[in-house]
Amino acid sequence: MSGKRIGTFSNSPCPVPPTNAGGCNDAFRITNTPPPDTGICRRSKGKADPAWQQYRHIDNGPADGKVTKNSNARWRMILYTTVGTNDLPRSVGFYDALFREMGLEQCFLDGTSASWGRKDDETVSRFSVGYPLKGYSTAGNGTMTAFRIDEPARVDRLHEIALTGGGSDDGAPGYRAHYSGAPYAAYIRDPDGNKLAFICYGSPEL
Repeated sequence: MSGKRIGTFSNSPCPVPPTNAGGCNDAFRITNTPPPDTGICRRSKGKADPAWQQYRHIDNGPADGKVTKNSNARWRMILYTTVGTNDLPRSVGFYDALFREMGLEQCFLDGTSASWGRKDDETVSRFSVGYPLKGYSTAGNGTMTAFRIDEPARVDRLHEIALTGGGSDDGAPGYRAHYSGAPYAAYIRDPDGNKLAFICYGSPEL
């Protein structure tokens, strides 16, 4: 990854590439120069890139790149998470059902990727799925995305929705006494093999 790793996002050709949308999928280059707030991806020949516009009003975090107790309250550790797919329509159907149960909505969709979150609140972390820029998608060995869920009954429903939608079981719903806090959790894999977890610690405030 190019660039001096000393601060926040850089003024790179495509500062915030959440997915393959708009042909921009460069890794973040990290410098002490914040991205321009133009909404324009220069690789798109001056056209507004919807993937960039989707994120351009979010705070980029503290100016010095360090998180402290006095950092801007709107800053979040995770901006978005992306997993790959080899069949976008299948993945969209799968994740639409899951995120509907979580109270989230589809925020973006084009021919290469889709994302979910809250359209009216860009500070909410987003989850996206899309085709790789090159080659075929493969599930990471040792990678997983965990979603915090508000009640055990919803963990059960999400597990069932995932299996009905073409996912596979990777850990039935139940309490995990060997984990700190003994959460109620379930683990599944999406149709492309990406691992997901639904975890409830009893209260979303804990």
